[in-house]
Amino acid sequence: MPTGDAVAVVTGAGGGMGREIALLLRSRYNCHLALVDVSADRLRETQAELDFISTALLAPEAVATPVKSPNGGKSPSKSPAKTRGPRTSIHIVDVTHRAAVFALADEVREVHGRCDVVFNNAGVAATHAFHQVDLAAIDKVLDINLGGVINVARAFLPLLIANEKAALVCTSSMEGYFAFPGNAAYVMSKFAVRGLCDCLLIEAAELYPHVQITCVHPGFVSTSIAANSSVHILDTGIGGKNRMVKAESVNRAILTMACTTPKQAAEQIVDGVVAGRTRIVVGSEAKVFDFFVRLFPHGVYVCVSLSLLSMLKTMTH
Repeated sequence: MPTGDAVAVVTGAGGGMGREIALLLRSRYNCHLALVDVSADRLRETQAELDFISTALLAPEAVATPVKSPNGGKSPSKSPAKTRGPRTSIHIVDVTHRAAVFALADEVREVHGRCDVVFNNAGVAATHAFHQVDLAAIDKVLDINLGGVINVARAFLPLLIANEKAALVCTSSMEGYFAFPGNAAYVMSKFAVRGLCDCLLIEAAELYPHVQITCVHPGFVSTSIAANSSVHILDTGIGGKNRMVKAESVNRAILTMACTTPKQAAEQIVDGVVAGRTRIVVGSEAKVFDFFVRLFPHGVYVCVSLSLLSMLKTMTH
């Protein structure tokens, strides 16, 4: 991955791993940043933290000037620097809107002149027993987790290919190689992201070998992805009981199981990308699952899945 004067695009930069990736790129490598999220408020919070880092590094930020974002809203910042130091632009974009994402790529090229690395990180969860799941919830997860990744990858690959060295980093999940029960929509989306990265990796080797393709598989990270999904979760009926569980309850359960903070995850991701790795498994539990899925590709599902269902039922009382 290019460092130093690199221009990095980070989707999902309003919080969680996306925000921490942006903060790390600025504090460690002084990168120029194009921050993307659907929430203007969360982006402003990320911008404030970046301003603090830039002040500490004695690298003045660019002056923010409001501009129209690709999807019709007002983007708080699209700002070529008027002083020396890294540039930051923030873009309010829904990555499921294809035209808006392609317009975003044009904006990034206009503001920063190029794009060296893209962290394709936006995502949501929707956990539900598949036979009773709301199909609209499946559509939402696939639109963001898969459709958004496709849109961003397709829009920015020409910019990346135009550079001498570049990287496209897509976030899959531990659930991109292990199917958790009651989470079909999320699992489908993350397996598909993994498949896309595998395909791009082969294509890149032949057509654009200077572009690094990296697939990231985080385990349990203490983010609010479940709560932000605003989807109810249905217990699959262990012990003869069927009941609705709010997303906030499952989020608390995930936070209880989480072994990795967003900051720790960001460090593992950025370190892996800089090292040129094409596959990054984040968190000790993700590495354990990866090992056992490879060793016992079928048997591991029975014992682990039932244990996880029982754990989830206990935690969400």
